[in-house]
Amino acid sequence: MGIKKITKDNEYELLRFCNKTNTNVIGGASRLLKHFIKIEKPKNIYSFADNRWSSLTRNLYLNIGFKLISTSSQGYFYTKDYKTRLHRYNFNKFKLKAMGADITKTETKIMEEWGYVRVWDCGTARYELDLSQTPNQPSPL
Repeated sequence: MGIKKITKDNEYELLRFCNKTNTNVIGGASRLLKHFIKIEKPKNIYSFADNRWSSLTRNLYLNIGFKLISTSSQGYFYTKDYKTRLHRYNFNKFKLKAMGADITKTETKIMEEWGYVRVWDCGTARYELDLSQTPNQPSPL
């Protein structure tokens, strides 16, 4: 489980949870999260899930106490070799201009001319675990 502290107010982002291929530890995510909460005492933990895998991740997040807060519409990235994903923010008009592009053309047209393909994703979901309750209230886990 990868977690990163975001603010001085004890807010964290859960970056990644994964298992070894063909291995599942029942209750493993919950136990890791409980241990993290006991040690770090966060007020809030949030995480983003790729909607391509929503049926798998939705159940995990909900089972360990997170609530679905929002979902985003689809986004996109670029690739040339179908192995490397390049985030679209790397190719906004300001950056394309600095790279010598003709900015009278659209981002999509410029990228096509440079040999890139735009690939659409399924958007993301934001989950949060609010732990800012008073000490007398029970933990959601």
